[in-house]
This record gives sequence, structure tokens and C-alpha cells, in this order.
Amino acid sequence: MQYGEDLDEHLRREVFEEVGLEIKPGEPFHLWDWKISRETKGGKANWQIVAVARICHTLSTVTCDAYRVAEDYLAETAWVPFDEMMTYDLIPNMRPVVESFLKKYGATARKDANV
Repeated sequence: MQYGEDLDEHLRREVFEEVGLEIKPGEPFHLWDWKISRETKGGKANWQIVAVARICHTLSTVTCDAYRVAEDYLAETAWVPFDEMMTYDLIPNMRPVVESFLKKYGATARKDANV
């Protein structure tokens, strides 16, 4: 997040940079955290990251990686049917997020293709 950046502005920018979609940020639906340790020139650095997953409505539907930066670490972008989401090789801390999304929004999201 850039210093002074509004949370919704940050989310819109990140989603656009990573997958090329324009979105309207909505309500939070899942919170989680994780820890990272890395060796740096000054020794070991530790971070604890707190993340908030939010439901977002798409304003565009064509994905694009032209704005992606190397540090995003994304292998591919794809629209996935809800009943196939858990069959993908997700990073471990994303599985509870997807499960939470499906539990809370699965039936509603199926009716609204822009969620």
C-alpha cells in the first residue's frame, strides 16, 4: 500500500495491476494473518501481515497482465466456476479464504456474475 493511499483506491489499483480488472470494492468477508521471516543485509527481518478479503464487483471482465509487476508472483489468471475453486493448487493460507467466500456468497454470487 502506498503511503496516504485510500483503502478502496489501493484495492482498485492492486487488482488492476495484477489482473487488469476494474472493480468496485465491497464489504469484508474474511480476515487472516501470517508471518514472514527473511534474511536481509542487516540480519533477519520479521513481518506479520494482516489481510482482509473483500467481496468486489467487476466493472470489466477481460483480464490482462500487461500492468503486472514482477513482485506479484502470479502464475496465471482465469475465471473459475465456483464448484471448481477448491480443486486448484491454492497457497495454503488462501484455502480458508476461498472456503469463507463460498460459504457466505456461493449461492448469491452464482446469481450475480459480477461478484
